[in-house]
Amino acid sequence: MTTPPETGSPDSLPPRPAAPPAKTGGMGAGIILLIAVLVLVPVCLGVGGILAAIAIPNFVAMQLRAKRAEAPTNVDGIRTAEKAYHHEWDAFTSAGPTPDFVPGRGQVPFAGENLDAFYNLGWSADGMVRCQYEVVAIPGSSAAADDFVVTGTCDVDGNGEVSIYQANRASKAEMVTYNNVY
Repeated sequence: MTTPPETGSPDSLPPRPAAPPAKTGGMGAGIILLIAVLVLVPVCLGVGGILAAIAIPNFVAMQLRAKRAEAPTNVDGIRTAEKAYHHEWDAFTSAGPTPDFVPGRGQVPFAGENLDAFYNLGWSADGMVRCQYEVVAIPGSSAAADDFVVTGTCDVDGNGEVSIYQANRASKAEMVTYNNVY
């Protein structure tokens, strides 16, 4: 024989009714959603377009500055080689433009008709270069008065307007042209 369920126990409660169907919001909610999409999408695209218009030119300029950064490094390296050459020979030496042309947008081998003068100086670029390099020795009245000018000329954006870095016995590489010239 079974015992009747106790009052208040889960077995004695009536079954729960089914949950009411979810409301879909009707026609009004759909229109509000459509209006929100029609307003927000163009606003977001507009903001994205503005950000892209600002970011892309800055990114391109950053890339060009990075490519142009070869010049002051190599000019300072040539300057150091000139000072070492002078220490040994009591004179500076000249080295004509190498490579024979300003490379432009691409890299070219460090080669040309004046390459031997750079080897004599004791300096050579490691591989490909984006700039042309030249050294002009300026004899003075004594070894202490001798000087030189190292020039690095670049056109990394290929627009025909060159950026120039120079150094001499007393000062490291400095940009001679405006900073926005690549």
